[in-house]
Amino acid sequence: LEGQPVKGRSAREVLNRVRADGDEGAAAFVEAVLASYDDLTHLKAYEVRLHGSDPQPEEWLEYWSQPISEGYYKGGRIEYCLDITRRKRIQFEARRRAQQQASVADLGMRALAGLDLDSLMAESVQVLARDLEVEFSGWFEVSADGTLLQLKAGVGWGKDDQLQVGLTAEIDTHPGYTLYSAAPVIVE
Repeated sequence: LEGQPVKGRSAREVLNRVRADGDEGAAAFVEAVLASYDDLTHLKAYEVRLHGSDPQPEEWLEYWSQPISEGYYKGGRIEYCLDITRRKRIQFEARRRAQQQASVADLGMRALAGLDLDSLMAESVQVLARDLEVEFSGWFEVSADGTLLQLKAGVGWGKDDQLQVGLTAEIDTHPGYTLYSAAPVIVE
């Protein structure tokens, strides 16, 4: 319904348009709402995902509706929408962090069980890239003279030249600065 007026249109018209323009989730929501209209039943705590568009992020609504069974507005409905986007983002972030912690714990258990170093390196860079949703991940070894970081295991570097990747370890480069820092470094 983006850019289309809804004022003066019936709820059924608007909902049918949402069903026509939306995805399967929108269609299921519209079917549930229209069924509650037809059956004069309650519809409680239905979560609706509104797809975002650049730069607008997705949003979530909680919808409930109930018929009015007596009084002047008998036959009408009370409909309520609550923005639950923040709650959904917090839930997503909590699941993401739990996955990351489980991955680290699993790697730790496998290392303690005697996983060889090459396998540990290969698995850890894959887990890191997946859980942090990054394109590149690498396990580097400092050369004997301390001037080069040699890739020992990685994701996103290309399989054929994986062991050919080397980065300078000078303090004015990201890898070098990270190596010589006494604290974690985030590079975007």
